[in-house]
Amino acid sequence: MISERLYTMIFGKRWNKQAHSFAVSEGYRTPRKEEFEKFDGTY
Repeated sequence: MISERLYTMIFGKRWNKQAHSFAVSEGYRTPRKEEFEKFDGTY
């Protein structure tokens, strides 16, 4: 599964809907919608 932290480290960008769509289109498993909505960029 790709996580927000991993995405941020690789791409240097915040996790957002566009990032989520990209991850899904590339075949990565992503957090469920409820978890996705909780992401706020803090670790």
